[in-house]
Amino acid sequence: DEFIILLPRTRSAVDAQKVASRILKSIAEPFIVRSQELHVSTSIGIAMYPDDGITAGELLKHADIAMYHAKKLGRNNYQYYSKKLNEESAEKLKIENKLRHALENNALELYYQPQVNLVTGQVLGAEALLRWEDPELGKVSPSVFVPIAEEYGLIIEISEWVINEACRQAQQWITAFSMPFTMSINISAVHFNANNLESMIAHALKSSRLAPGHLELELTETSILRDLNKATETLHTFKCMGLQLALDDFGTGYSSLRYLMKLPFDKLKIDQSFILNLEKQTKGTAIVAAIISISHSLGMKVIAEGVEQEKHMQMLLQMRCDQVQGFYISRPMTAAGFEAFIRHRARQTA
Repeated sequence: DEFIILLPRTRSAVDAQKVASRILKSIAEPFIVRSQELHVSTSIGIAMYPDDGITAGELLKHADIAMYHAKKLGRNNYQYYSKKLNEESAEKLKIENKLRHALENNALELYYQPQVNLVTGQVLGAEALLRWEDPELGKVSPSVFVPIAEEYGLIIEISEWVINEACRQAQQWITAFSMPFTMSINISAVHFNANNLESMIAHALKSSRLAPGHLELELTETSILRDLNKATETLHTFKCMGLQLALDDFGTGYSSLRYLMKLPFDKLKIDQSFILNLEKQTKGTAIVAAIISISHSLGMKVIAEGVEQEKHMQMLLQMRCDQVQGFYISRPMTAAGFEAFIRHRARQTA
């Protein structure tokens, strides 16, 4: 009644956890033997190479210890040999379950951070930012729940909700305020490299009646560099659809000018780490000025994120930066708050 399962292509503890979860679920199904319904419980212990052992003997021993720990905790569960992995796994699983329920119960929310013309102060659009507040956990940072959503296969469902809601909201504001407006949404690297993103966006645009030119996709270098040839093809497909494309967090990764020339981006976002140090670092200031100059030469507009001071605004204006967003303009806010912001801003710039 004891079995060993080897997973030679396992890349992480999460992969082993997924297999263990499927086994538990499968064996939990009732068995019918001679018209009797029988139930079997399972306890699984997980040992990871090389952290939990180098030799087969060490791994077997430690997996066995973990299995008995699972039995002590009431059976029908899995445990890692590592205490740290057990704690991390339990916390991730808790967040994943709550996030799944939040998605099912429409408990996620989009906040919007304005993007404005640096010269005129006119609101040109907004970046849609995902927010989640759980009754027990409180406000959960996207930096915590988004990686978990990616690991546990929830990110595409969440992305679909974000895309549909952002398109719906953008069309509502365009109709209500009769203004040129671009809704910017972040695309997960996992979803960008999946196969259904184009059809999902096309469906959202059709459902909301939003013209493609009012939707901007923000992509990071990480998502593009996983497969540059495929990324190039996908980006050109988006351009043919009429979408706007922005390269997010520029300057924090590889930042090769070679691929920047090849890819059809409309806008480049300078990472906030450069903006926050504008006054402190002469080299940083020179880099920002160079990025703006090169981007303009390549036919791209530039937006600086993380603008928090009047001084930043003045320096970026001198460098001929096109757009800004950040706490100096406004923190991210609810849809109702954003509408009030648009009305107030319109009166200021009229």
